[in-house]
Amino acid sequence: MTSKIDAVVHKVAWRILPLTLVLYFIAYLDRVNIGFAAAAMRRDLGYSGTLFGTASGVFFAGYLCAQLPSNLALRRFGARKWIAIIMAVWGVLSGLVAFTHTPTEFLVLRFLLGVAEAGFYPGIIYYLSIWLPRSQRTQLIAWFIFAIPLANIFGGPLSSAILHHGAVAGLRDWQILLIAECLPALFFSVIVPFCMTDRPQQAQWLSEDERIALRTAIAAGEQKASEIGYTGTEASLYASPAIYLFALVYFTTQIGLYGLVFWLPQMLSGLGLPQLQVGWTVAAVFLLAAIIMFAWSRLSDSKGQPSWGLSAPIAISAIGFLLSIPATHVSGTIGIAMLVASFALAEGGGLAATPALWSAVTLQFPGELGAPAIALVNALGNLGGFVGPFLLGWLSDRGHGYGSGLVTVALLLLIGAGLAVIVQRRASS
Repeated sequence: MTSKIDAVVHKVAWRILPLTLVLYFIAYLDRVNIGFAAAAMRRDLGYSGTLFGTASGVFFAGYLCAQLPSNLALRRFGARKWIAIIMAVWGVLSGLVAFTHTPTEFLVLRFLLGVAEAGFYPGIIYYLSIWLPRSQRTQLIAWFIFAIPLANIFGGPLSSAILHHGAVAGLRDWQILLIAECLPALFFSVIVPFCMTDRPQQAQWLSEDERIALRTAIAAGEQKASEIGYTGTEASLYASPAIYLFALVYFTTQIGLYGLVFWLPQMLSGLGLPQLQVGWTVAAVFLLAAIIMFAWSRLSDSKGQPSWGLSAPIAISAIGFLLSIPATHVSGTIGIAMLVASFALAEGGGLAATPALWSAVTLQFPGELGAPAIALVNALGNLGGFVGPFLLGWLSDRGHGYGSGLVTVALLLLIGAGLAVIVQRRASS
């Protein structure tokens, strides 16, 4: 029976994971391409580091406002329709950022982009929990999360190449970058309704026996979760301490992940690397980070998702940030190699913690409770995506350099690792 279920899960994974990975790749690229356009925008528009950090992070204020209602709408209308709508709206807004000329326009569009994208990520996590058995969920969710390093592996060189090309037809280099990278979202908003299937029982590409086997395997995992997880109503879920502990853990990881994503290109440029080399160096960091994430997720599932599966990678991320500080003072090839290794450890630890966290959340809040639980944890936790870029920009503007910001991020991650130990002990008891 196990081999049959494995075969069905393999078939399902090949059907739904490539599409969701591509969609998240597009979403993430739209979200972080500001980091690559930053230097050129600051050159042309005169933005300060603090304003740029605020504009990069204010996205998450809109994200917080719309997250829960958007995810509940996805549960109500289905992923197939709702994801298509989300992508169409965010594609338009992302392209409009290319035509801003004032700080106010920039901030407003970043906020609206956060509102538009709010339901995508938690919606896909909830969608995957509907399709994937619990025993294999961590490593399969990791394939979806792979879009983050993938967007930086390919997005870095792509963005750098576009910026290196210069102005075309009266459009500046950063405007061309933002316009080019919004077009895939508009294209896939048309494709998604024909490619996605909302639930296993609707999957005509599975045989009846395969649908039954998959639903049985998923139900067995949900039964186990219902025995050890949250047993209250959806209305009382919002008062559950576990929700807010998970959100705090996620908050600290997002400070590290987004702080590095938004500022790494500028850190490397500040070391004197040419634009094309910046793109390839960012790609190297995220390639190594992806390897760390997959190795950790596979280990976590093989050990039955152990209690240290969430806290340990967060601590590893903190160590990576601390190791990056002396690396910034070493010149030449050795210094760049040290930076790549330390930042890969920092990013890889944060990425490895992400699928482990969502597996823990869906174990604690199984079934239909997953939609509001995932949305609330993601909404509150993603405020770290505002704090991380802002913190590094604010400290840099005040003459402290990047070192004090990297230390601060590392300390916050160590607090997150401690909170992860607490929340998983509470869950197991």
